Parts: sequence; structure tokens; C-alpha cells
Amino acid sequence: MILGLNLFLLEANIMAQDTTMVLQRTQSDSCAPFRLRETIIPVSLLAYGSAKPIMPAIRRLDMDLRNSISKRHPDVGFNADDWLQWAPSTSIYALDAAGVRLKHRFREHLLLDAGSILITGGAGFVMRKVSERIDGFGIVDTQFPSGHTANAFRGAELLRREMSGRHPWLQWSGYLVAGLVAGSRLMRNEHHLSEVVAGAGLGILSTSITYGLHQRFRKSKRSMPDR
Repeated sequence: MILGLNLFLLEANIMAQDTTMVLQRTQSDSCAPFRLRETIIPVSLLAYGSAKPIMPAIRRLDMDLRNSISKRHPDVGFNADDWLQWAPSTSIYALDAAGVRLKHRFREHLLLDAGSILITGGAGFVMRKVSERIDGFGIVDTQFPSGHTANAFRGAELLRREMSGRHPWLQWSGYLVAGLVAGSRLMRNEHHLSEVVAGAGLGILSTSITYGLHQRFRKSKRSMPDR
């Protein structure tokens, strides 16, 4: 399950780059807060989870998977996801301390980390309040979306961006941890599949927005005339 989730993200990222190359050329970095191709995967994941009230197939898959896990793995002892969700983002500071060169420095890491946390938390809070009032989500002892998953994928995307182009073999390591967190939420019956998928999309999208806003702020600051 965990390997499948990571393979899906890797393959979908490659497909997104190919299918949006033309659209990307029509947008300039100075006009858009983030590239269009960076939003296709997370928006698709969010759309899947959000479509649950109007898609009976998603609801059936959620319940079938949860019932299957309950029967085959009634007592899952792994409960490290409460702290493991922070591993991808905190590893950036460990790399800073070790002197590993990344795309940004420690001070900017603090801003990017804090900004993505605020966006993820704020958007997640609104989504939970809205979904509680929609019967189709079928929420009884779960919440939409999965906060643990959102936070883990938020950090995984942070780590990927910071290591991209410099440490290509390690840039996806955060996604392996995030996949483990997502799988743990399913195995422990804390969330339905649609809630985990939407959480992953929310986390990735929040980081993409944060980096886009940061890039725009830096460009506007450089373009300001000196006094």
C-alpha cells in the first residue's frame, strides 16, 4: 500500500510535467504565484476526496477497504505517526545543522515551514467544518481530510523542493515517510482512504502555494528601487 502510494506520486508527477508543458509556456513566473504543473497532482488528490458525497464508488471503496483492514488487522500496534508526521520537515533543520547545502537557508526554511503549516492548518480546519455538515462524507469517527497525512506530505514536499537538483536520490525520501504515515492512518482505522488522499493533496498544495508566494515576494523586493 505504501509503495503503491509513492509510485503513484512519482508516476503522476512525470505525467503532469508532460501533459502541462504547453500550458506552462503560456504563463510567466512573474505573473503566476506557482507553476500550473505543480498544482495538477495535489488538486487531483483533493478533488478525489472531495467528490465522495457525489461518487458512490468512492464511498464503497472507503468502506470496503476499512472493513477489510478491520478484519485482517484488528490490532495494529504501530502508533508512531503522531511524531513521524514531522520527520520530513524537521529533517531540513537537521541538514542545515549538518552544513548540507540546500536551495534556501535556515531563516527562509523557518518562513517556508511556518507558512505551509498555516495554510495547511487553516484550509484543513475549514474543510473539516464544511464536511461535517455534508452527509455524503460518511464521517462518524474520522475527519476529512487527514491532518497527519496533510502535515507529512507538506513536509515531504518541502524536503523535495529543497533537495531538488542537489540531492536527486534523496529528494523523495520525505515521501516515503509520508506514505508510511498515510498507511498507518489507514491500518489503524483512523481515516478512510478518501480522507488520506485528500490530506496528501492538501499538504502538497499548501507547500506549492507557500513557495510561490515566497518567490513572488523575493521578486517584488528585488524590483523595488533603492532609496
